[in-house]
Amino acid sequence: MSAVLERQNTAKWKKVRLKQAGLALFVVIGLGSLSGLGTPKARTVEAEKFVVRDKQGKERAVLGVENDGTVGLWLQDKEEGMRVALDLFPEGSSDLGLHDRDGNVRAWLRVLDDGSAELSMNRKTGKPSVMIRMSPAGESTFILFDAELSKVLWKAP
Repeated sequence: MSAVLERQNTAKWKKVRLKQAGLALFVVIGLGSLSGLGTPKARTVEAEKFVVRDKQGKERAVLGVENDGTVGLWLQDKEEGMRVALDLFPEGSSDLGLHDRDGNVRAWLRVLDDGSAELSMNRKTGKPSVMIRMSPAGESTFILFDAELSKVLWKAP
């Protein structure tokens, strides 16, 4: 009888050890899996163009490089009309254009590669009504134009 009891006791301890080993393996695998979740992995995504679309599939934003080397960020309204354009041109100048619903540039900020800058508010025709210019040396000019841009109404200095 003692031999039977000894075999049962041995079998019982083998089951306990097997359960403990299984639990330890489960904990190690679980901790290994969770350790990767807490550490963000640095990733680089490279492309010539990124397009953001709305739920209807319409293009709403584009970040990209044009064939001429111009780098831009272009934001569009829900009808896919251009509303904001931020461009960096190959020669080094940059501009920010704010467009109305019809696509006309109504406000424009530009910095040229020589360091001069311009700010204009435009009519629907795209011709400026008010313009502020600053030379590379920092000398500024304020200009008011007539409706046809054929005549300067006021200029300072």
